[in-house]
Amino acid sequence: FSSCLRGKMIMNARILIVEDEIITGKHIQATLERVGYEVLANVTTGEEAIAQAERNHPDLVLMDIALEEGKMDGIDAANHIRMRCNIPVVYLTAHANQAIFERAKITAPYGYILKPFNTRELHANIEIALYHHQLEQRITHLNAVLHAIRSVNQLITQEKDRPKLLQRACDLLIDTRGYHAAWIALRDESGGLAITAQAGFAGDLTVWTELLRSGKLPDCVHRALGQSEVVVIRDIAAACGDCPAAA
Repeated sequence: FSSCLRGKMIMNARILIVEDEIITGKHIQATLERVGYEVLANVTTGEEAIAQAERNHPDLVLMDIALEEGKMDGIDAANHIRMRCNIPVVYLTAHANQAIFERAKITAPYGYILKPFNTRELHANIEIALYHHQLEQRITHLNAVLHAIRSVNQLITQEKDRPKLLQRACDLLIDTRGYHAAWIALRDESGGLAITAQAGFAGDLTVWTELLRSGKLPDCVHRALGQSEVVVIRDIAAACGDCPAAA
């Protein structure tokens, strides 16, 4: 009948600045805001950077390597952020020291900018880092989706109880991290709503299910019934309005 799958939406870039020289940090913030980025925070220590990353999950971290304040330098903080939060880090440094560079590259940074730098260089490095990270995220997502599909195909050959099959299929789609939420419905022979299953939704989908039972089909379902291809909705907020499945 219809399925509703939600993936993670890409937000506008929010950047965390980690720079212990206050004046330099303010200059970087002004530069970023001038070219259109949102500065999530401007902190001076590795400990503050980790706390901000874990709490607010920025899209990118600009990390000064030689942090004088706090108990850790930028490389230690960046390694923690990479391992725990999977956030791209671009290093800022005034040192071209080979030993520092060798230590820094082990943390798999998305860029390494030497001070002083100009706006164009900073902007270009950030854009490339964001693009590469988004590309990696898409590849990871596609691999997770393929894994989910294989798992569901195996399930179909094993589970004969239809309600259990649909529920386990929804669970598999989110357990593999291919999707954040899944909703599946089947029609009966008369075209009415027969069975539904869902997983991962924070809200109650009872109201939406009752609307479907009454024959009040939303646009996405009409489109799904009218074509054989997958229906993809890019802007859920604009296309789905008050639909509970969009919550």
